[in-house]
Amino acid sequence: MSDVPPTESIPKPEEPTAPAPQQTKTQTLTFLRLTFTI
Repeated sequence: MSDVPPTESIPKPEEPTAPAPQQTKTQTLTFLRLTFTI
């Protein structure tokens, strides 16, 4: 959240809010994959 400035969140809150969950899901999937691989 700190990476995204508040100025961008105000004019278009839908855009920054959409990619946020996608990145979290990708990170979780990657972490799970690494855990399962090991």
